[in-house]
Amino acid sequence: MNDGETITIQYSLTRMEIVGYFLRSLPRSPRLLMIVFGSSLLAGFGSLAISTSLRRVAAGEILDAGGVALGFFCLFVLLVFVQAKTQERTLTVSEEGLSTWIGSMRATIAWTKIATVKSVGRHILIVRATGNSFLIPMRAFQGADQYARFLEVTQEWQRASR
Repeated sequence: MNDGETITIQYSLTRMEIVGYFLRSLPRSPRLLMIVFGSSLLAGFGSLAISTSLRRVAAGEILDAGGVALGFFCLFVLLVFVQAKTQERTLTVSEEGLSTWIGSMRATIAWTKIATVKSVGRHILIVRATGNSFLIPMRAFQGADQYARFLEVTQEWQRASR
């Protein structure tokens, strides 16, 4: 690792890339899975409890509750789709942390606030301690060497901050 080294990249993601990663990450993230499916099931069971009160449950009502749960899950996916940041992002990493800007929004994040940096398929994933993350596509790099170097130094800096 070179002292004073910085790497700057620019990239944008499509809404479908973001939603696709969200859906693929559900089985690998117990916390996210609990939030999404737990909320969906709670909505379904809540609707069932309200509609049946203190009487026997009919099969149709169970199907209705399943529909509410499925609808709530689809609402989560729609929210991710709508709120996806698809504008071009500039990301600069250095020994101190990372700086990012997208449109008029800017942030600087110290490596101590980064939980993980890893390669996932053709992307680099940087996950903040809050659970928010940066999904960086391979096309953001000038080639495989820059991708590998970026991954190597960001992992080193993140580990050194612990």
